[in-house]
Amino acid sequence: MSNLDIVKEAYSHFANGNFSAILSNLAQDVQWIEAEKNLVIIGRDEVSKNIFNKLHKDYTLFQVIPEKFIDAGEHIIVFSRYSCISKSSNLRKEIPVAQVITMENHKVIQYCEYVGSESA
Repeated sequence: MSNLDIVKEAYSHFANGNFSAILSNLAQDVQWIEAEKNLVIIGRDEVSKNIFNKLHKDYTLFQVIPEKFIDAGEHIIVFSRYSCISKSSNLRKEIPVAQVITMENHKVIQYCEYVGSESA
């Protein structure tokens, strides 16, 4: 399976709520970077706790809709859109995002997202 195939499959797992399958494709010491928040999370368990678990707590709906994949070998660039409804505001937002995913030995070693301006 190519790096691109692994990443595409991860987006499919996300759409189906299969977070354990996504976590199994992360390196144990993965770096998860949210650039706009200046946030770096290190480690698969921390990603599970600080990213995936928070989605259920903070949102009634959170979808990642991939629009374009660019295969650059060990780097996969994904242009996508977050479609979400926050529990606190109950407003639907559409947020453009670019994700750069770095692979090594068929595992994600770094995930970095760049989030655009949201719209309601």
